[in-house]
Amino acid sequence: MLPAAIVTAIFGVGIYTFFYTIIEKGVQTAAIPADAIARWQAYTGLTYQADTGFGDAAAAIVAQTALSTFVSFAAFWPDPVPGAAVSLFSPAGRP
Repeated sequence: MLPAAIVTAIFGVGIYTFFYTIIEKGVQTAAIPADAIARWQAYTGLTYQADTGFGDAAAAIVAQTALSTFVSFAAFWPDPVPGAAVSLFSPAGRP
């Protein structure tokens, strides 16, 4: 049986890693609108394609936002079994 906190942490790591990787690669390869670049430059204080930390900063900001959103939703998600650990991972036949 796994406590809900461990399941939440595992999903949180996956969500953070997914968004960080997608954004970091997207900053390097995608065509980004000029107004979006200007807003990110103003927010991070870094210059697009001139500062090496721009992609890392953008990826971290988006990944942290995604993680915060997930944790907020997970906090209010109803218990599958009130007062118990996550029943999905319980051994067969045991609560």
